[in-house]
Amino acid sequence: MLGILAACIAAMMFSGAAILYRAAMRGQYINPIIASGVRALPAFFLLLIISTLLRIDLIRKPPLFYLYTLLSALTSFIVGDAFFLAGLKKAPVGVVYPSSYTFSLVATFFSWIFLGENITVTIILSALLMLAGITYIYRGKGEDNTLQGVLYGLGASFFWGLSVIFTTLALQFSNPIGVNTIRLGFLTLAYAPILLLSSRQNSSLLSSKRDILILITGGLLGVGLGPIAFFIAITLEGASKAAIAVSSTPVLTVVMGNIVLKEQLTKGILVGAFLVAIGMIILSIG
Repeated sequence: MLGILAACIAAMMFSGAAILYRAAMRGQYINPIIASGVRALPAFFLLLIISTLLRIDLIRKPPLFYLYTLLSALTSFIVGDAFFLAGLKKAPVGVVYPSSYTFSLVATFFSWIFLGENITVTIILSALLMLAGITYIYRGKGEDNTLQGVLYGLGASFFWGLSVIFTTLALQFSNPIGVNTIRLGFLTLAYAPILLLSSRQNSSLLSSKRDILILITGGLLGVGLGPIAFFIAITLEGASKAAIAVSSTPVLTVVMGNIVLKEQLTKGILVGAFLVAIGMIILSIG
């Protein structure tokens, strides 16, 4: 039960981050790669400070730990998030998020293949209910650029689901804070040269202090603290249950999008929210 609670906290943080990303990127000529780098740097330094205060050993680890965290960062932060942020430039969160958060099904499939986790009737039923809810949410939008948003979201879904597996393997060698600190460290090393070059070229993104502040705040939630809660859920519940529970994020995001961004809230979205909630209950008592 504590693992499901941690996954729900992660879902709320991911939802808040999505609203902030959308607010910064909609209608703007922002390179998703640069945006990903901007949000990552402050989150990395925050976790580095936390790791230091908690005396978490980030250095004396076996090579496999760094390999798994590198692959996790590559599939999640770099490739998966590039698809996701590109989708948010094209379509509303109500289209991109339901598509991208089908990653729980991808994670469940890979967990069965690579980790030997059992796929139970409860997991299948909760996954199907959440998938049905996500489908209703998608049908309830009817916005422009829907197809592009869905395709970008599905691209993010595949790589995020694969990242869950690498993260699970990395958690064998460290705790959630240590794993995410190293993941963000790899991301920072990858994006620092790009950000430096962009600043020298007077990038339109870097000239907007508002966009920078919004992306940084979103990064603290979305790639800093949110993943820690998610990794705790993986540790307590396993990759499949944690990933499916976090799939409640699209419902939270669409509702918050209506409240904060004034995006349309329809009957289909409400039905989808109900189905996802039922799936969460079944998952938590299973």
